[in-house]
Amino acid sequence: MRHIRHPCNVLAIIALLLLILGVYRKAAQIDDSSWGADLPVLAATATNRTPSFLNRTATLTAARPASALHTPPSEAAWSGAIDTILRDESDVREKSKRMAQLYHHLPASLQTECAQHLVNFATDASPEPIVEPLLSEHSNATAQGVLLLGLLQRADKIRLPVLLKIASNPNHPRTGEALQYLQFLLEADHGLDWDRWQEAVQKRISESSAE
Repeated sequence: MRHIRHPCNVLAIIALLLLILGVYRKAAQIDDSSWGADLPVLAATATNRTPSFLNRTATLTAARPASALHTPPSEAAWSGAIDTILRDESDVREKSKRMAQLYHHLPASLQTECAQHLVNFATDASPEPIVEPLLSEHSNATAQGVLLLGLLQRADKIRLPVLLKIASNPNHPRTGEALQYLQFLLEADHGLDWDRWQEAVQKRISESSAE
C-alpha cells in the first residue's frame, strides 16, 4: 500500500508547488513598476524628463498590457495632472508647453479650466499656448470661447491673423464669432472676400508696427 500511495503524494506536492509559483508570478506582475505607467497624465507631470510614451507629436503610446489600455484615466487623475503643472517651479514656457500637450487629452469637463490656464500663460512674445489649441476644430465649444477671448487680449500682429484663419475655416466652431471680431477690430465688412480681409489685416499690422 505504501508503494501505491507514494506516487500520489509526489503528484500532490508537485501540484502545490506549481500553484504557489503561479500565485507568486501573478503578484510580481501586478507589483511591476511598469503596470499603469502609460497613463497620459504622466506626460504632464514629468518635468525635465522626456516620457518614453510621448513622441514628438504628443501622441501617447502604450506601455501597459493591452487589457489595461481600455480603462481611461479618471477625471481626478486629469485634474491632478493640471494641479501638478501649476505647482511646478519650472520655466513658464515649459509649463505652458506641458499644459498645451495635456489640453487635447482632457475630458470636456476639464478642457475649459485648462483653457483658462493657457490664456494666463500666453504672452505676445509666446502666444503658442492659446493659438495652437484655438485653431483646432475639435475642442470643447466652451473652452474654445475662453481661448478666443484670451486671443483678443493679444496684440494685433497676434490676434488678427489667427482670427482670419478661424473666420475663413467653415469647419471651425467659432467661425462666425471670429468674423464678427474682425469686423469690429478693423471697422470693416468684406463679407467672405478673404483676400480683402487679408489685405486689411496686413495694413493694420503695418500701422500698429509703425506706431
